[in-house]
Amino acid sequence: SGTPIVVAASATTTGIDFELAVGGLVSGTVSDDSTHVPLDTGYVDIYNAAGNWVATGYSNSSGIYSSSQGLPSGTYYARTYSFEGYFNELYDDLPCASGCTVTDGTPIGVTAGLTTTGIDFALAEGGLISGTITDQLTGLPLDFGRVYIYDATGAYLMRGYPNSSGQYTSQDTLPAGTYYARTWSFEDYAEELYSEISCALSCTITNGTPIVVTLGSTTTGIDFTLRESVFADGFESGDLSAWSGTVP
Repeated sequence: SGTPIVVAASATTTGIDFELAVGGLVSGTVSDDSTHVPLDTGYVDIYNAAGNWVATGYSNSSGIYSSSQGLPSGTYYARTYSFEGYFNELYDDLPCASGCTVTDGTPIGVTAGLTTTGIDFALAEGGLISGTITDQLTGLPLDFGRVYIYDATGAYLMRGYPNSSGQYTSQDTLPAGTYYARTWSFEDYAEELYSEISCALSCTITNGTPIVVTLGSTTTGIDFTLRESVFADGFESGDLSAWSGTVP
C-alpha cells in the first residue's frame, strides 16, 4: 500500500525520505514478588486497545524494560512472557497463562513524546516439569514429538517440546500440585503415559504415575524411553482398540 519506488540499473534512486513523528513509550520493572530480585529472562508485550500486539520490551539485568518502538497516543495493555519458573501476569497483577484476554487488563494511557513509567510486574514463582525422551533400544534422543501435561483431574494444561538432546520443559509455569504427563506425535514410536505405561490414542491419564510439583523448583527426571512400534502410527500390537477415542 506504499508508494512504489522505481530503481534503475547503475543508478541511485534518491529522495526516499521519511519524516517520523515522535511516539510514546511504556516502561517499568519486572521482579520476584517475594525477594524483589530483578528478573531479566523474559520480556513484556504491549497491545493496543483492540488487543493487537504492537511492541515488545526486554528486561535488562536490573529488570527494567521499555517498549521497542514509539506508540501513538492512546490506550494500551501489557503482559509478561517467558520468565521461566514464574507465572506470567497481565498488568496490573492479573494472572495470564497462555491465551488470556489482554484487554481484561488495566488500561495504560500513552501520550506521544512521553514515556509512561511504573508499569511494573512482580511475578510469583511456580514449578516446572522436565525430562528427556529417548529411544529405548539405542538410547538416542528423540526431538520430533511433544509431551502433554495434565492436571490432577486429567484435564489437559500445556505441552513441552524436546530439543535436539531430547530434553523438554513444560511450556508454562505450574501451581504446586499433582500432575500427569504423556507423549504425543513421536512418529513410529509407541506412545507412553508416565511412567512406562502404554498410551495410544486414548488412555486414562490419571492411571499414570503422579508427578508432584512444588513452587520455585523444577520436577526433573520425568523421562520417557520409547520403543518403535510395529505400526506406522505409533500403535503397539494389541492396542488396536485405541483407534476410537478423543484426540487431545
